[in-house]
Amino acid sequence: MRVNRENNMKILIAEDDAVSHRLLESLLIKWNYEVVSCSDGREALEMLLHEDSPSIAILDWMMPEIDGVNVCREVRKLKKDRYTYILFLTAKGQQEDIVDGLKAGADDYIIKPFNAHELEMRIRTGKRIIELEEKLRDLSFRDSLTGIYNRRGFFTLSEHQLKMAGRQNRTVLLLFADIDNLKDINDTYGHKEGDSVLIETTRILKETYRKSDIIARIGGDEFAVFFMGSLENDAEAITRRLQKNIETYNIKNGKYKLSISFGISSFTPESVHDIEDILYQVDKLMYEQKKHKQRH
Repeated sequence: MRVNRENNMKILIAEDDAVSHRLLESLLIKWNYEVVSCSDGREALEMLLHEDSPSIAILDWMMPEIDGVNVCREVRKLKKDRYTYILFLTAKGQQEDIVDGLKAGADDYIIKPFNAHELEMRIRTGKRIIELEEKLRDLSFRDSLTGIYNRRGFFTLSEHQLKMAGRQNRTVLLLFADIDNLKDINDTYGHKEGDSVLIETTRILKETYRKSDIIARIGGDEFAVFFMGSLENDAEAITRRLQKNIETYNIKNGKYKLSISFGISSFTPESVHDIEDILYQVDKLMYEQKKHKQRH
């Protein structure tokens, strides 16, 4: 692997011909891409299905174990979370062969022996497509008001992390929070102030927790945090930090008191089916806290 200094994009070379492989690698490094390599189709498929998979793949058509066409076909069938731009490198120049490759899901192809300038242009095209796809994906996963993940983004990312926790036999922690008095603030001060409360709540959550934690607004006044790599006994410290930061905000804000009810619990992947199950259980804990506040 080579460290990328500029393009910040990882490219896989899957090529069993040593001379062609070395040439491709030297060119990509020269163009400041990060390079990962393999020499057979089975390893290429494993790399492309990994969570930290390359954004662009240059696949030789003919490889040991699995050929490039079938690697491409499996990637398109199995990989749904993030798009990979696939470029075939092939000595096959017949029209029917090229059509077969494109039908399998390839984005582009280049004929051996390849021209370096042509290869660079085709990779740049792939890079632009990947960057656009990531921007669109990010927009669809983000809440337009607060900038944090929306419900769709939360469920997509948390389900992925829950599966990883299952493979690693890790306990997961989830917090569900609800702003208690948002309707009163909207009625008294107007919806613009209500929006400000949602933005301030987001700021508090981001200041309280780590960048690696998944923080989301999943409803009008509802927030959720999926904690990455936390332990079961972290729950008390997690809620204590949140309450302290809410109190600090209320000291500075003279208009009204921000009140947030929340529930938090830990789960083993074997004890739940999906994120919906976890949210349902933590929502019940949050609601109990809210009822307790109303009684007192």
